[in-house]
Amino acid sequence: HPSLEVDYEESEPDVDHEDGEVEWSPKQITDAQRVIHPGSPMFPKTVVAVERARLLEESLSRRDNPPAAVSEPQVITNAGVDEGVPPELLQPENRQHVAEPIL
Repeated sequence: HPSLEVDYEESEPDVDHEDGEVEWSPKQITDAQRVIHPGSPMFPKTVVAVERARLLEESLSRRDNPPAAVSEPQVITNAGVDEGVPPELLQPENRQHVAEPIL
């Protein structure tokens, strides 16, 4: 967005006149950009996680049935345990975490 860059350049001299307002506005803009742009180089993983969390929350709050995105990891883990996957394929840490909630 070249318009945002131009706004920043034009707003630089205004920083001396309005410190409080100018200090707050850039923070809000950067936070919005991080969330809106998933390909941001700063925290792509964080943004994706935030978007997924919001989608999951919205889908769970709107629909009683969990969407496919939510059921996929659960089905995969349950299927692996039900099918009796050899413990050699599963890491010790994963076996412990998986066994605790099931028991």
